[in-house]
Amino acid sequence: MRSVKKIVLLAALLFINLKVFSQKDTTKVNDSLVCIPKSIAKKIAIDLNNLDECDTINKVLTKSLATSTKIINNRDSVIVLKDKQLKLSYDQRLNDSMKYDIVNRQLNDTRKSLKWSKTKTTISQIAFIALLVKMVL
Repeated sequence: MRSVKKIVLLAALLFINLKVFSQKDTTKVNDSLVCIPKSIAKKIAIDLNNLDECDTINKVLTKSLATSTKIINNRDSVIVLKDKQLKLSYDQRLNDSMKYDIVNRQLNDTRKSLKWSKTKTTISQIAFIALLVKMVL
C-alpha cells in the first residue's frame, strides 16, 4: 500500500511540471492590454458608432440598388419586347405592301392581256365580217 502511495505521489509531482497544470509565466508582457487616454477612447467609441451607422446605411443602399436594378431590368425587357413588337409590325406592313404590289402588277398584267384579247377578238370579228361581205358580193 505504501508503494502505491509513493507511485501516486510521484505521478502527481510529474504532472505538476506539465504546462497544463503549471501556472502561466507572469513575467511576459500582455500585448492585448493597451492604455489610452479617455479623450481618445471617446473618439474611438464615436468612430465605432459611426462605422455601425455606415454599415447600416450601406446595407440599405445595397438593397435599394438591387431593387432599382431589378426595376430597370424589367423596364429594359419591356422596351426590348415593344421594340420587337414594332419591328414585327413593320415587317408585317412591309410584307403586306409587297403583296399589294404583287397583286397590283398581276392585276395590271391581267388587264393588259384582257385588253389585248379583246383587241384580237375585235380584229378577228372584223376580218370575219369582211370575209363574209366579200363572199356575199
